[in-house]
Amino acid sequence: MKRIAALAALLLIFSSACGSRPAQPAAPTTVGIPTTTEPPTTTEDPNPTAPPVPEDTPVTMKNNILIVGDRAMGGYGFDRTVNTNYTKLVNRFAEKYQDQLRTSVILAPLPCEFYLPAGKSQSSSQKEALAFIGGQLLDRVNFVNIYNTIVRHVTEYLYFRTDHHWTGLAAYYAYADYMRSLGLTAAPLETYESYEHSPFLGSLYLWAGKPAVLKEHPDTCVVYRPLHGYEQTIYYNGLSRGASVMNMLGRSPEEFTGSEKYLAYAGGDPPYQKIITENKTGRNVLVFKESFANAMLPFLVEHFEEIHVIDYRYFTDGSCDAIIRDNGINEALFMHYIGAAGTGSNVVKLQKVLGVQY
Repeated sequence: MKRIAALAALLLIFSSACGSRPAQPAAPTTVGIPTTTEPPTTTEDPNPTAPPVPEDTPVTMKNNILIVGDRAMGGYGFDRTVNTNYTKLVNRFAEKYQDQLRTSVILAPLPCEFYLPAGKSQSSSQKEALAFIGGQLLDRVNFVNIYNTIVRHVTEYLYFRTDHHWTGLAAYYAYADYMRSLGLTAAPLETYESYEHSPFLGSLYLWAGKPAVLKEHPDTCVVYRPLHGYEQTIYYNGLSRGASVMNMLGRSPEEFTGSEKYLAYAGGDPPYQKIITENKTGRNVLVFKESFANAMLPFLVEHFEEIHVIDYRYFTDGSCDAIIRDNGINEALFMHYIGAAGTGSNVVKLQKVLGVQY
């Protein structure tokens, strides 16, 4: 019972604090769903496995945060009912707009799946959870299961050790899978101008009470600047109360000097923002997200003419119908970490934004 209670408390902290909201600093012509080619086939191992973590790696818990060696992480608990409700919402949305847009889903796995010694995990299997979610989604929903991609690259710097988010590199691999699923080609990572923000001691370091083992191994936040020009308009106080143009994708250390280095990816979590790019692709995407999506937004500039972003946790302007109608949206992307799809409060908020029922 103590283990269950500890995991429940850990999940509550992780779910409620993921991507805290920072302090605030002419309609296009509607086009149809873009035509794409079939995604190319690959010859990679269809069932990769992550290398085992040494069994003698120390595992402790501080303030309901797992400390595994020099890495901190949250846990994951699968809730069948809530995840089923999530998939029902996505399905209803995809059905509602089936003649106007294509619906895609990406759920980011959490590091507790990969970096705990055998027998030490108290978390649910995320591989099984993703398989369940994918099985509940309609065939018309483009479910981009990035689990195997993460496993193939799991020895790389995919997750911060002191913060609850993934890194820009992990987001790049997810973006590449997303593009492949649309029949498009991701821009090579080496073509992006990148910036290092260090040292970075993130949310888990703070929540765990600033343990010395994490302070001695700070993170480096590597961000990537979009390849093309754009204008990012932020709406902090509702769609009818004005907005600010604040281009904040992939900022350098000179442009961003704050301690919350993860904000250098996209500037945080306003309720709504729109990014108008120089690319005349005819692809206008609406992203439903929480903070894990921020690290991916700079990459999307390469492929979309307009990127509209709703953080459903904070959006209070009713449903997204008007945004879809007035901006020629023809792609929708649900991009969250896996726990968001199984958190009841998040699903309730998402329902209000989508304007559909379970």
